[in-house]
Amino acid sequence: RYISVTGVQTCALPISSEAASLNNLKNGEICSIVVEDVHLSEDIKAKTGKIAVKANATAYCNQAVTLGVLTVQLWKKGTYFDHFIKATHAGNKLLVARKVVIRNKNTYEECTDARTSVYFGKAKVEGTVNGKPFSTVWVSTKNPSTICCGTKDRLL
Repeated sequence: RYISVTGVQTCALPISSEAASLNNLKNGEICSIVVEDVHLSEDIKAKTGKIAVKANATAYCNQAVTLGVLTVQLWKKGTYFDHFIKATHAGNKLLVARKVVIRNKNTYEECTDARTSVYFGKAKVEGTVNGKPFSTVWVSTKNPSTICCGTKDRLL
């Protein structure tokens, strides 16, 4: 049984990805995280008329997680250092399921200019398993996305 914590969802992951992610956990690993490539959100544009850059992540955990929180951060690459933009948290108060899926699709920032920038997302899970706190390492998107915020162009 899967318990999902969701926010605004723009994309659905196929069941096969979910099963594969749970089956590919390394020995002793509690959760694995998939951070999607940053993108312009069609859902936010349809609902609000605003253009926004968005980062989504999903955590697949093979054990019951109590107070599990998936934190997703949105970042912009800079010339000398990367710039933190925003973070959101999605989670649960108590999960008793053997296998757990936590989704966070709430991390976005409205575009304020038409400059082209390179964006990436980061995510990690923190929680309690068997009464002991745990935290994953930060996981980043595999492919930073070059996005021109103020135009209809999606990816350059």
